[in-house]
Amino acid sequence: MQKGTTKQHILLLYLFLFPIFTVSLLSCEFNSDDDNFVFLEKPGEEIQIGIELASINPAELIYAYNNTYFSYSLNTGGKNIFLRQFYLDGQPLETDQNTGIGYLNTHIADNDTHELKLVIALKTGTGSLAEYAGYEMYTGEFIFKIKIIPFSDKLNIRETRSQNNNLKLEWDKPADYEVWGYEVYEGDNHFGKLLTRITDPDETFFTNPDYAYGYKLYTVVAYVKNSFDITVVDNITVNHSNMMEENFEMYRTSLNELVIKWDNPNPFPCKYVLEYGYDNIIKIEDGVNEAIIPIPEFPSWSNLFTLYIIPESADIDQYAYYSCINVWYSDKQFSAISFECDPVNNMLHGLTFTSLNSYDLSSMEKAGSSKHNLTLHTGCKLQVTNQGMIAISDVENNVHIYSDYSLKNEIIVLNSGIYPFHLVSGNKLLIEERNGFRIHDVTTGAVICSRSWQSERPGGETIPSATISPDGKYVYVLCMDYHSVSPADQWTELYEIDANHSLQLLEKTKTADIQSVSFHPVKSTEVIIQYLPYTQNKFIIMDILTKEQKEIKGEFMNIDPFTGNLLFRGEEYLHSDPVLYVRDKNYAKEIIKLKLDFNNTAAPSYLFRNCLFFNNHYLNLSHLKEWKQ
Repeated sequence: MQKGTTKQHILLLYLFLFPIFTVSLLSCEFNSDDDNFVFLEKPGEEIQIGIELASINPAELIYAYNNTYFSYSLNTGGKNIFLRQFYLDGQPLETDQNTGIGYLNTHIADNDTHELKLVIALKTGTGSLAEYAGYEMYTGEFIFKIKIIPFSDKLNIRETRSQNNNLKLEWDKPADYEVWGYEVYEGDNHFGKLLTRITDPDETFFTNPDYAYGYKLYTVVAYVKNSFDITVVDNITVNHSNMMEENFEMYRTSLNELVIKWDNPNPFPCKYVLEYGYDNIIKIEDGVNEAIIPIPEFPSWSNLFTLYIIPESADIDQYAYYSCINVWYSDKQFSAISFECDPVNNMLHGLTFTSLNSYDLSSMEKAGSSKHNLTLHTGCKLQVTNQGMIAISDVENNVHIYSDYSLKNEIIVLNSGIYPFHLVSGNKLLIEERNGFRIHDVTTGAVICSRSWQSERPGGETIPSATISPDGKYVYVLCMDYHSVSPADQWTELYEIDANHSLQLLEKTKTADIQSVSFHPVKSTEVIIQYLPYTQNKFIIMDILTKEQKEIKGEFMNIDPFTGNLLFRGEEYLHSDPVLYVRDKNYAKEIIKLKLDFNNTAAPSYLFRNCLFFNNHYLNLSHLKEWKQ
């Protein structure tokens, strides 16, 4: 080519075939004198150009977000690229000339269709001055239809149930763009488990028979059709009703068996595995929701079992991979500063620092609560008479006497000092003193009778311990010389209170090794004489008038005021084998024998309407298989 002016005609080709596009090189036409120019023949080759645009079909409508990058690659048939440029509606877009990355920096998310155009220029490779000057090239363009859509992460996922009560997830089909399908994951879409791939864009639901209980994250990914890798990702956390403590019912059916029942508030078909102890399991199918497991002796503080909830369709042997609930069992608890039964109202009253709580003894359901304004400590006592009268001692040793458990009518306040007191029917309050006792009429507060003792031995001191019958008619006194070690210096005295409130001595008997004397809670003529367990491990139940008596080995606990059944510690109790016995009201037939958990065996035991109270726990013995009455 000689020196001169050159005019190059360039033909722009509009090609819509994918993936191969053809661009032709045209000959040069000269408009000058032949002296200055040399004519070049038109090359005979035909150039084929292919484009791969972000793995989409350029012949269809393309979906894209605002401000997004996309990739593309060109097959130029070995020709070097001179220039490439993208335009959106005629406006140039940022293009990386080296890497094949485009950037849609637009703000037109109007759900309308726009034109995306790629203009390319390839070097001819002829080596002419025109090529070097940039006037000789292969040129062509690709035109695509594109729709800019707003960013979205919502598919409005919601949970329903299938006809078989399985978990069903439903979501909305997007309205602003087309999708080729969906993927559903358990967990997120990066590290979760792929559950299904749906290729029908109208199938906007997924049924999961493998869900039965617990928190589960599900993610639904909608793949936008023919887009720059656009996905709409939405998720939902599924958790129906949690099983709580109130969903479980647990009780002993025997001394060492526990029944566990549960109410699963969730509708999903399932089966269960109950795990307890050291790798012990019970497989539970066929709609059963209860099991029986072994349990330690009463009272049991903390026994863990684990209930696995497994989908009905799952392999039950794979139970460990499913949701579970840890449940602790302990025998039912009852705690109070002091408590006593109320035979008149079939109640148990428990004293706390703020109130007197009342329980129905048949069910141990709380039946009421009465506030008091007393200042108490843990040594304060509650007493209840057979007629329902209430006595409560406070920190200053004042005994507050009320007509009933409502505490609305306080009859009188009497001071007992540091000594025990006994409130009984007949409006009598016996207060023990160091060397005697006195009895008050609680309606007036007057002392109606009293008795004191003086030792006949020089330097001696007589210390009496007095108790009064439940009808207020008899007083039984255990006396001993405080400074004497002679068994002859211990004796009992029995008194009757006559109509004039005078004390009539009925008998005086020498004794030895007696620890305590108490009256039967209902029978006013029966006393229980407890001997020292470490000398004579026994107690005697005696009729004070007929002198008929029954000797029983062990330590007396109490007599049930409702049934007359006798509760006592067996003689083996002293030898690290804490066994309790219950006998019938005639003290002859053994109704039940139970071994206690060895913790805190020094705690006293009580029996009220066959309900055993021990160490802040209670158990209805009559509900056990071993109960023989």
